[in-house]
Amino acid sequence: MSDDKQTATKVVPAKDVDGAEDGDEEQVETGVKAQANKEMQNVSAFDDEAGDNVDEDKLGKAMSFLTDVNKKQKAQQSARDKELAKVVIGKEDVELIMSEFQVTKVQAEQALRENKGNVLNTMRQLVSVA
Repeated sequence: MSDDKQTATKVVPAKDVDGAEDGDEEQVETGVKAQANKEMQNVSAFDDEAGDNVDEDKLGKAMSFLTDVNKKQKAQQSARDKELAKVVIGKEDVELIMSEFQVTKVQAEQALRENKGNVLNTMRQLVSVA
């Protein structure tokens, strides 16, 4: 059984300014659902107010900084990939890593290249990762 509170909804006739009942009906919610709705309205109102206070200069600088960082990371990754591509690996070494660790050819080649073609170091690395 759960300890959730029940949400009650009752329909109350809406009254106009004179206090006379109007034909329209208004729903009044109580309980957990009512509290959640009230909090959502508060958050929405805060969001509407905060949306107008964005400093576009700071936002532009932040975006520029992130773009620069991303470019540097891509350049470093590209340089690393070129360096790894220079490492010579044997076909039989790739097949050994593939069969022993049940990895794809690309994964086996990558692991061997990262370990400069050394099969024992590659195996140690793959065992420690698994």
